[in-house]
Amino acid sequence: MKIRMKVSDFNVDAGLNMEILVNMEDFYAMLDGVSARTITDYIYTRLKAAEGKGGAR
Repeated sequence: MKIRMKVSDFNVDAGLNMEILVNMEDFYAMLDGVSARTITDYIYTRLKAAEGKGGAR
């Protein structure tokens, strides 16, 4: 998946994890470009993982 958005600052660590600073309006505008199905699948996956760890019910 490719995500394109305005970034004020960023850092990439040795594990290729990225930390970015963005304006919230720009972040929400980027999310507007993501399909509802993709967001739904992501939320479902995260909730199932939390459930398996004794988290959200």
